[in-house]
Amino acid sequence: MIRALFLVLLTLMPLARGSQDGPTADTVNSAIDKGVSFLVHMQESDGSWRSDYFYFPGDAPGGETALVVAALIHSGLSVEHQAIRRGLAFVRQTQPVKYYEACTRLLMENALGAKADQDHIDTCTELILDGAGSGYWNYPEDQLDLSNTQYALLGLWLAHQSGAKIKDKVFEKVLKIVAQYQLGDGGWGYFGPLITSGPSIQLEEFKATASMTTAGMATVLFAYDRLAEKKSQAKKFKKETDGTIAQGMAWLDKHMSYTENTDLNDKKGADW
Repeated sequence: MIRALFLVLLTLMPLARGSQDGPTADTVNSAIDKGVSFLVHMQESDGSWRSDYFYFPGDAPGGETALVVAALIHSGLSVEHQAIRRGLAFVRQTQPVKYYEACTRLLMENALGAKADQDHIDTCTELILDGAGSGYWNYPEDQLDLSNTQYALLGLWLAHQSGAKIKDKVFEKVLKIVAQYQLGDGGWGYFGPLITSGPSIQLEEFKATASMTTAGMATVLFAYDRLAEKKSQAKKFKKETDGTIAQGMAWLDKHMSYTENTDLNDKKGADW
């Protein structure tokens, strides 16, 4: 899954111009081509792509397969390619069960454009919206966390781009909650507003990491992008959004590493 996501990110960014500081466009394109060949080769006979293991009971390969299909489309593979067609058929014959999976399915449908399945989009959107009550998402029967939240919000943003009807207040609540739980130093940790049946846990007990700080910023920006479609909403949330992003950027400028997921207490890298 990580390889596929890397391909998606690569192909969504402008190709780098040749310079001493980065790879040339030819180098990037060559890497993408190799990644495409690898993924096509690794497809299972039923059309799916699967990890070596699943993290939680009930996980299904539909989400992973959708992510690979999206990566291949963004990498230039024709939607008529047999790998795309077989992967697409596998995904659409299964139901999403987790927020991550719903998001990657929406990423796939968004990449398909005119060939997208609106019923599938609506199913994934409804799954994510079912968990939107607190403005933060989680694994079933687990703590609310920013990782699930960033995927859920990205999924809703993608669903909106594909025509799904989602109320403004959903995006407004997420923007407020994620901004509220930004740490004092400008970063974000894995856990956010911890609402549990057990003892209350102070937010300060959780350290900021580079990956979660990036996730927090992205979530705020996607929420604001959706809200800013209305001038009144754009004006209402602009100051808060600008301040939140500026603090996050300052944290990254100070702590970001491109070789490990840095945090303030463990310079060798954090788990999240």
